[in-house]
Amino acid sequence: MLNHVPLVPKIPDGPLCVIVMGRLSKAKNTEEETQQTIESSYAFAEKFLADVYNGPIEIHHLGEQISGMVAERETILEAYKLIESGEIDVVISEDLSRIYRNPRHQFSFVQDCVDAKIRLICVADGLDTADENWENMLGAAAYRHGQHVPDTRRRVRRTATHSFHLGGMVLKHKAGYRKLTKEEALTGEIGPKGLRVVKDPIYSQHIPDIRRELMKTGSIAKVVRWLNKNGVPTGPYVKGDKWNRNLLKGLVRDPILHGTRFFRKTIYVQIFKTGYYDREVNKNPEREFVPELAYMTLEEQESMLEAVSLTIDWGKDQETKQQSPRKDVRVCQSYFPGQSATCGICGGRMMIFGHYLVCKNSLEINDRTCWNRVQVDIQRTRDTLLSWMLNEFDKDSDSRRLMIDAAWEESKLHQQKKNSETSYIEKELKDLLKQQGNLSQAIANGGELEGLLTALQPVEAQIVIKRKELKDAVASSVSQQLLSRELVDAHANEVLKELMATSYDFADVMRAFFPKFVIQPIQALDTGQVYPRGKLVFSPSGSDEGDCQQIEIELDLFRLPDPLKYRPEIIEFKAQNPKLTLKKIGKALGIERMSVKRGLDWQRLMDELGETEPYREIHEEPSNVPRWGKRKPKAK
Repeated sequence: MLNHVPLVPKIPDGPLCVIVMGRLSKAKNTEEETQQTIESSYAFAEKFLADVYNGPIEIHHLGEQISGMVAERETILEAYKLIESGEIDVVISEDLSRIYRNPRHQFSFVQDCVDAKIRLICVADGLDTADENWENMLGAAAYRHGQHVPDTRRRVRRTATHSFHLGGMVLKHKAGYRKLTKEEALTGEIGPKGLRVVKDPIYSQHIPDIRRELMKTGSIAKVVRWLNKNGVPTGPYVKGDKWNRNLLKGLVRDPILHGTRFFRKTIYVQIFKTGYYDREVNKNPEREFVPELAYMTLEEQESMLEAVSLTIDWGKDQETKQQSPRKDVRVCQSYFPGQSATCGICGGRMMIFGHYLVCKNSLEINDRTCWNRVQVDIQRTRDTLLSWMLNEFDKDSDSRRLMIDAAWEESKLHQQKKNSETSYIEKELKDLLKQQGNLSQAIANGGELEGLLTALQPVEAQIVIKRKELKDAVASSVSQQLLSRELVDAHANEVLKELMATSYDFADVMRAFFPKFVIQPIQALDTGQVYPRGKLVFSPSGSDEGDCQQIEIELDLFRLPDPLKYRPEIIEFKAQNPKLTLKKIGKALGIERMSVKRGLDWQRLMDELGETEPYREIHEEPSNVPRWGKRKPKAK
């Protein structure tokens, strides 16, 4: 036994409650091999336990295959749950690395066991917290196991780099290539000996055709449609069999098309607090030129990309590229009503396309499986919905209170973000002014004038830009600053409109108040033009739960023309004054004569067709939509 102190259960005459910890690092083991390895670790600890304790034992086995650097693992969380229950007497493991690899978490776990009056034993390390010198043994064990981490990391990197330059380290590959087995590569019969990737004969004509079409059309979208129309395979790692813009861009920008292989373009940097990894762009990746992999020359690839305004992806620092407006934004996030509305015909999502919502299945790139090509003006939709909400809130104070509470919380977060951006700009401006001062001092001290002036010019230009950015940021921050919930309530229209257009989190609030939002196409009786109608369900409690009565509403999400907007007044005025001319009716109502005429024509048409409104819902593809037909090509 490690220590002379005997094992004693907390409950007299009860079983000794034990947690046996086991873990296997991430590796390419089969499920059977993994289980056998973990069970052998259990057996080692249980054999020691049987040698030192003869009474009844209740064992909880906790083991899994995962990196020991990961902080919150399933087995660790379960272990803490058992520890906090107060029922556990002993935690035992083959060695400390079965629990954690990171010394930070090793110390924390052991000390948590000591605080909970639970004995911890790591057999192979000679660590037993019943020993008064357990801290020394813990430090020695943590040091010994910690040495394996950098050694293993260095060995893996060295081996991977060496393998890459011998033709290996072929992970995922794009369309146009196929991966060889190790045995196939060593024969040298298919390609250079040792190279584990070769050109796929299936694409021998497809890749040159892609280049020809890009040079001819200059359009990524058109070539995507051409690829899908001709059934060109998308590659082994693509879900589905349809090309899209990003897939094609990734292929044509890959340097492998002219024979340059890359490895380690992305570096995975471990976050010690969690054990997971963050990704960074490698400024100096490994590269190897293999002529046998080329479909074209470098010049040919560059001319192809120039035709569609792209550049080769050399793996350079991403800061030199234009930042995407959705950087660090999750795919599931969108400003309202994005990802909220669905198509009333196919049930697909209405996606944001510029300033409009369109059914994603109606796009040509998705083969137009849905005929509903109606476009929904986003700003008009927000204004219409906001107007309805504020009217409803006048009748339902509880709903208004819930909405204003949510808006106030989002306003505070929005203001904090604005303040943070302002502080960041101020810091950048301060650094630039410091650079300007240093360069000016160097010029005054008689430094090399030409070089210093050349360096000073871009700094002064940046100072002008940053001062304008700071002025705009401060003005925006002050104009949007609302210091209390009462002010948010008083300016509800402006605040809610701003949040709908700028806050991803507030979009979730809106989706809770409107759990159902369907865009139903409706068609005009006279012209056949199709417009959007919103069919929504409003939940006054802002939740689907509870017994709150939900309200079904219908809102027309387009601007009514004057003949229809004033139709009821025109009909009523005409009925009261049948002898008045159209011009006099228009003058009395403040509208044009032709609007009066068209309003009366609409009413006659509705009476002839037996309709009570000037639009009817359509559920089958109409044959007479003016703007949906194929347009004639422009004359050259």
